[in-house]
Amino acid sequence: MKKAIAATAGIVLMLAAIPALAGVVITQHETVQGTPMGASSAPPKEREQTIYVQGDKQRIEGGNHTVIIDLGSGQMYFLEPAQKSYVQLPYPPSGPMAKMLAQSAGAMNFKKESTTRKIAGYTCQDYTATTTSMGGDVTMVECFSKTAPGAREYSDFMKATMEKFKSSGVQPSGDVPDGVPLASDATMKMNKINIPGLSPDQQAKLQKMMANRKPITTQTVVIKIVSQKIAADQFKVPAGYTKRELPAPGSHGMMGGPRPAPGGASGAPPAAH
Repeated sequence: MKKAIAATAGIVLMLAAIPALAGVVITQHETVQGTPMGASSAPPKEREQTIYVQGDKQRIEGGNHTVIIDLGSGQMYFLEPAQKSYVQLPYPPSGPMAKMLAQSAGAMNFKKESTTRKIAGYTCQDYTATTTSMGGDVTMVECFSKTAPGAREYSDFMKATMEKFKSSGVQPSGDVPDGVPLASDATMKMNKINIPGLSPDQQAKLQKMMANRKPITTQTVVIKIVSQKIAADQFKVPAGYTKRELPAPGSHGMMGGPRPAPGGASGAPPAAH
């Protein structure tokens, strides 16, 4: 009896010593340089974006939208705080959107480079990758750190995301390096764009508008990264929000959402990543 009590006490002490499930909060500064259709030049657009990752859940806040991904329930939510509305989709989705999100979830082949950097106080390793998205040809340089706070949590979430896509029948073509990306430099050169849902006439007009446009560059750098316990309600739709349906592809009401995190959720320009 005494041995049983001692063993139970030992297990309790071991469990107490294990830290509670912690997440990672990443604050990024993003600069996008591109020329709007019909304009000869434009100033760069800058904004901050915050990414929360804990267990099998991710929240991305940026601009006027918030995206929540719940791998456990297989759901994704696009929130519009100004309108207090949201769109709910299965995750991974099916069809063209599944292919697009699979790409932003890491469907690119990263090549390790010889250069390293120090960002937000942590050393990271440069990787390069190229891919083709609906917007054009993308070249990326991302700097991954294995020592920054929350690197393991972030990396585990990305691997779980990749497995989720594989189980849905969408096979990502590459792997995301271990660690958390602290910087991302992406250049997207417009080519023949193919957006699902557009008619041939709409596609032709789009090609004409996009012809000879300068590449779009997106520079993202982490300015703060911390490991901490994140409240569960951060990964839920707030009370009082109204559910609405996603507009049809090609309509002017299509929700843009924040850019996904570099290297994963977040990796290509609008995934993530």
